[in-house]
Amino acid sequence: VVSVAMSGDATISGTGVLTLAADSVVTTNITDANVTVAKVSTDLKADTKEITVSFETGEVGAGYKIRMSYPGSITNIYASATKALAATDAGTITIKDNAGTTMTVTTPISFAASDAIGTAYSSAVTANNTFVDGDILTLTSAKATVGGKALVTLEILRS
Repeated sequence: VVSVAMSGDATISGTGVLTLAADSVVTTNITDANVTVAKVSTDLKADTKEITVSFETGEVGAGYKIRMSYPGSITNIYASATKALAATDAGTITIKDNAGTTMTVTTPISFAASDAIGTAYSSAVTANNTFVDGDILTLTSAKATVGGKALVTLEILRS
């Protein structure tokens, strides 16, 4: 056995503990596809998808579809009126998973009659909210008397 001193970006203690120097691991040291979503910080896992949902004639109740291109879960739903709601009754938005099961929210997304442009509602999504690459999520609108539109933002945590 020949004993030599280490040099470069690593040191080793007398007990065999190897330590890498700060900033010594660079992109060329990482094999492609070896940094996974599980290894990154939560802020890098966060994403959003937006879709317009309508309460207008011929559009209320329609199944507005979003195809997911990676696995994850919906953590929050936020909806903002982009056209004032008709003054007759409330308008609700429901989100369903790929199997058609309604996602559980802490507070239903329900616009009041006459809500103005910019009125917004938000709710945490707590169950039936996971999806895989290729799943189709469906949003539906409901309003007895038509009138109004909303931009819905789905907050997502990639997995």
